Amino acid sequence: MRFRKALLKLKVLASLLWALPVVGAELSDEQLRSGLTQLASLLAVDVPKDARWVLVESQGRRFGIFAQEEDVFRTEGNAFLFDEKPGSEARVLILYAGSVFTVYAEREGGGPVREPQEMQEQRFSATWKKADVAKDVAAAAEWLKKEASRVKPGTAATQMNGRGFDDDGSANQLLLHQQTALLWASVLLHTGHEPEALSLAHAAMTNADETRRKQLLDGCFDRRANQAFQQVMKDFNGQHDWSKLRDALAKLVSQYPLGWQLRDAVRVLLHNVTERAKLPAAPPLKTLRALSDADQKVLLAWLKELEDGKQIEYSRWSLPETAGEDGEERRFNQVAHAAFPRSHGLAAIPLLTALLGDDTLTLVDLNQGQGMEFGSHYYGGGDEDAVTKLQRAYERLPKPKTRAELAWMLLARVLPRDLLNSNSENHKEMAGEILSWYTSLKDAPPAELALAYLEAGENDQNILKLALEVTDPKKFARLENSMLEQAQIYDLSNLVPFVEKLGPEKAPAFVKKVRQKLEGELSRYGSADDQSQQRKQMESNLRRLETAASGQKKKPEIKEVLAVLAAYDPAEPTEDQMEVREAYEEFSKLMQKRSASERLELIFAALPDFKSAALAVNLLQFALRADQAEGGEKLRPEQRQALLERTRPQWQKLLDASAKDAAESNDEPERLLILTVSVLEDMVTGEDQRGELSQLSLLGSRGAAILRQRATTLLAGQKVEPLPSAAAIKADERQKLLDQWSKKSAEEISRGLETLPVDQLLALNETLARASDLPGSFKEYAGLIQTVQIKAVADAAPWQAFRGKAWSKDTLVALARQVSSYGGGRLVVQLQRGAPLFGFNLQVSEVPKFKGLWQAQQLERTAENLGGKLPKLGNRLSAASFQQARANAQWLWLDSPKVEAVKETPKAGDDDDEAAESLQEMREEEQTAWKALTQAVENPKAVPTQIIFIGAPTTALVKKDKD
Repeated sequence: MRFRKALLKLKVLASLLWALPVVGAELSDEQLRSGLTQLASLLAVDVPKDARWVLVESQGRRFGIFAQEEDVFRTEGNAFLFDEKPGSEARVLILYAGSVFTVYAEREGGGPVREPQEMQEQRFSATWKKADVAKDVAAAAEWLKKEASRVKPGTAATQMNGRGFDDDGSANQLLLHQQTALLWASVLLHTGHEPEALSLAHAAMTNADETRRKQLLDGCFDRRANQAFQQVMKDFNGQHDWSKLRDALAKLVSQYPLGWQLRDAVRVLLHNVTERAKLPAAPPLKTLRALSDADQKVLLAWLKELEDGKQIEYSRWSLPETAGEDGEERRFNQVAHAAFPRSHGLAAIPLLTALLGDDTLTLVDLNQGQGMEFGSHYYGGGDEDAVTKLQRAYERLPKPKTRAELAWMLLARVLPRDLLNSNSENHKEMAGEILSWYTSLKDAPPAELALAYLEAGENDQNILKLALEVTDPKKFARLENSMLEQAQIYDLSNLVPFVEKLGPEKAPAFVKKVRQKLEGELSRYGSADDQSQQRKQMESNLRRLETAASGQKKKPEIKEVLAVLAAYDPAEPTEDQMEVREAYEEFSKLMQKRSASERLELIFAALPDFKSAALAVNLLQFALRADQAEGGEKLRPEQRQALLERTRPQWQKLLDASAKDAAESNDEPERLLILTVSVLEDMVTGEDQRGELSQLSLLGSRGAAILRQRATTLLAGQKVEPLPSAAAIKADERQKLLDQWSKKSAEEISRGLETLPVDQLLALNETLARASDLPGSFKEYAGLIQTVQIKAVADAAPWQAFRGKAWSKDTLVALARQVSSYGGGRLVVQLQRGAPLFGFNLQVSEVPKFKGLWQAQQLERTAENLGGKLPKLGNRLSAASFQQARANAQWLWLDSPKVEAVKETPKAGDDDDEAAESLQEMREEEQTAWKALTQAVENPKAVPTQIIFIGAPTTALVKKDKD
């Protein structure tokens, strides 16, 4: 029977391959029809013939067909829908995942009509509507042919795992897209769309010789087999029936003899499950050595607890848990754990070690809930032999755990690093070493066991606390040596308890040893600047350690903690980052013991000293909301009014600071204003409006004006009006808006939006953001630079000239060239579109320093690597980043941008191979980035888009060594 089924699958392959190795030779319609029909018998088995093509969206987001999110080209639909209960629920085949999901209808404005009691995998709330399948297939076929033309004929894809091919090669990406197209085509044929199915299949086979066709079919079988395996394991998790699992796995192995990369691993699982099905519900233990009846009962009871749903112990169970500051024992979490092995402590190790030889499968699946989409697992690298590949694949296979695996998971929590890092991959072979370690420590009290862990390189707080309890002088000397070894320049906080234990007489000598050790390590930091920075950090940490050593350290007071936080300026970070971090940790602890009213009063009292308004508002937010999540008492109305009366001047200061922040910010200029108004409104009214207020950021200056007016109303003690909301505009009104505005020209849209009521504005934008294709003039409008903002740039005219320019390669190249040729200092240019309704906004500013821009780190790191050579190589160094949905790129360049491929190698001069190599890497990254940008502009998408250019004179980037 298996042989006959294998022959059937070979016929499927033969019908599609047809021995046509010549690139460009096409398969006939009859060949494709026959092959697709047989593919559909496997791939579309869960889809009825009356399934229809629809667009499925969840909470305003849509799935792609060839990508998890939206594709680079727009389609009306993305899924097949069937078993519909109108207005309630349906089942859909999502093509990208290749899986069937249950969807529950969302109410207008969000939220499902009916949520399942437990939101499990493959269930979600959504909306769906009819789509034009012929139009979508035509668009996909055209796109596939275009993608195929980018790949050199005969180029092979390098297969690394089921779905995860090399992400760098266009051949690999094309192969994935062609596989999806074949899946789609088979379902189209199955559901009665034969012309579309054949058209798409022909497009999928473009430039495909015999080898590539086999890869295509293998990938299709691999996807379907993995999905079927996932369902089998999901069923087993609910049924716990070994015989049914055996039969289901046997059917899968027989059904998919070709293409399924996990097949051999599943065959191993089938063998193990077959053996397990022969055993009773609670099989006898198979131990490496004889155990007493009492010990066996302990292990069997533990295994039963795990199979009944209790959690395995995740903490270091060999040591007792120390009490926290509140005198309560701290647990890893509040879920129910099995009593063993914590009930036995270190004495559990011999029992667990004996279980390392028991390969009996259990009903415990610690991979449960992770799911397994096709290609999500590693099947072994190309350099591994077949046996090793199979072993790796089986290890990663989602499956029930063996008793030995469960025992090892517990042992791994408590064994020292040298044993865990053993070269032995067979845990059973480690039994002797484990027992030797156990024998050496089995009678050790907790303090000595903690010391042993410390010497082995472990240093969590529980270990440190217990190790400090050693009293033997020789062991205490070992503790001192261990603490000294763990001293690090960047953090000495773990030494404070030990120094306090030593006391004022002995501690200074230890601190002196720490200083000597750290002084010797400074040489590891190459440049003088790096060493200077590390020395400042070291001195700061040593000062706190010396304070603890003197016995003068006292419990921090809230006012002192607030003083440290008030002095911190994120824009000018202090060298003493540890002091700020510790202050914030203490702030959280000290505030939790106070009421919301007390917390707010304390922060407002310190507010005049705060250098960072953003930090102050965040602290106010914490103070106001810290206990609300835990059901704590909220401010009473009379407390709110009294607080407002006393704090109006401070709130006005924060609002003024938000205006200053918006004027200076290069990123999210209204972020501080939104946060400030949100916290103010929460304090005055008790309403948390963060989400609604954030929507106003889409409106730019108009949204900022609404936010400021709302703050003024709140400060005056007056009642605020409901916020504008897209939900206020019903579906029929939205459609009228869309029809009306789609007929306007781009210029009319730009002028008219300035006076459109805000709720209509938000609704129209939301509708456009969900549209599969922008209607009418919006397609042109959304791709134009609508606004240009200039800050501190001497000559604004060249930048203002970009207003009205389209999102295109020419525009981006022109921007990059203007950044490169800029004659001033540090420049930041940001082109972004947060929503389709408002088009692109261009911000240009010259800044004294790059603040809060991660692109600057890339720029400065490159400048540091090239050092003094940099000014000789060019006048300006620029960096850029691009982000649009999942597409992104980062690159640098010297002087003018190199958009197209350049054959010659960049010259560094003076035979400097290292600099030449750096320049060549920059050039390659730049050209790769421009390819990504070119693809993005050739396939425009109405999604949030951002590109940032920064640049600086090379002379300004080179640091001068201080004398």
